[in-house]
Amino acid sequence: MNLKLFIAGRISLRNTDAENRKNLNPGIIVAVIGVAIAVMVMELTLAVVTGFTDNITRRVLSTQPTLTVGGAMDYINGGTESYITLTPELRYELDNALEGVASNPIISFTRPAVLKTPDDFEAIVLCANSTGPTEFVRSSLIEGSLEDFENNPQSLALSSYTANRLNLGVGDKVDVAFMINGTVKSRRPQVVGIFQTNFGEFDNVNALVPLKLLQQVENVDSLTGTSIDFYYDESDKEKISQSAMELQGALMSAVTSKRLEKVYPVDNVAHTGAVYFNWLDLLDTNVVVVFILMIAVAAFTLISSLFIILLERIQFIGMLRSMGMKKGAVRDIFILIGVRLVLLGMLWGNIVGIGIILLQNKFHFLHLDPRMYYMSYVPMEPVWWHILLLNVGVIVVGYLVLVLPAMFVAKVKPAETFRFE
Repeated sequence: MNLKLFIAGRISLRNTDAENRKNLNPGIIVAVIGVAIAVMVMELTLAVVTGFTDNITRRVLSTQPTLTVGGAMDYINGGTESYITLTPELRYELDNALEGVASNPIISFTRPAVLKTPDDFEAIVLCANSTGPTEFVRSSLIEGSLEDFENNPQSLALSSYTANRLNLGVGDKVDVAFMINGTVKSRRPQVVGIFQTNFGEFDNVNALVPLKLLQQVENVDSLTGTSIDFYYDESDKEKISQSAMELQGALMSAVTSKRLEKVYPVDNVAHTGAVYFNWLDLLDTNVVVVFILMIAVAAFTLISSLFIILLERIQFIGMLRSMGMKKGAVRDIFILIGVRLVLLGMLWGNIVGIGIILLQNKFHFLHLDPRMYYMSYVPMEPVWWHILLLNVGVIVVGYLVLVLPAMFVAKVKPAETFRFE
């Protein structure tokens, strides 16, 4: 057996005085608690940031298309055309440009309108597409059904925010007014579903209708909308932006080669959802700050506790030195004692931290205001390799920190320790 490891394991962490020998040294308790709190807080921070990042990113990608092709550039009047039609030529270019990246272009329509009840009214943006409400919206349904939504042109799905403001429920009909080329057109759809995504900007502004309703109001064919959208599973902003640039380049090349007659602008969710992604980037900055603070707390308590252990066992150090043990060996013994404290603190920190993460992930007992944080509870998602790397990092940093107080051993002179009181 390694002698240094044996001696470090046999040295008691309890008080050295006879009266309180059964109790742990207060300095030891502080060190263990400091490490435990640091590990627990860092694990909770990682879980919360991962939870927010995954949930907010999923909400953004579910409520906004990954890539959007808008109406053609209007060089005569400026801006872009109001509509875009998925012609065979355009579809061919889109399929070739996005082969292996995305498929199934979705014809989408958005149109501002006013919802009018006998007692109130509300400005709204009506949204429709050729595939109907997304899975995210369907999973957020709290009343009614969206099963036959696209087959009934007189269907309307409202957020709980809009439904409460207008005092509407499932089965109610509401007047919808559109302003089309200076003329007011109206429809009277029926509310078939009420959803609550807790995504304020989406819930407060949008309502859903079948694509046929808006196409009939605008008097356009079934291949025409205000944009052609692509939804696919990609959360890397750099890759999304790169795909958008490549698609834009392909469409420009098609115009140059006269395969297309118009230039269609391309947008992407990394741009349209930038406010959310920037907010998530700020969370990453906060993680760095928390880690620095927690490491500083743990380091301070470890250094203080190891100095206490060294001072209380100064005669023991002198005895080891007088028996011929080298300074480096004695120093390693006390570093190993410090590592014992680190491991003990990590044990309790992991038990409490992982326990809170698993309980919150299952029961959601820590609540949030969804109007501020887009979620009704604190999301905590355990990523086990994050936790493993964190624990390895704590051990490494703890070991490096313990070298400083352990160097105190080199200054201890054996002849003087036997007179030390």
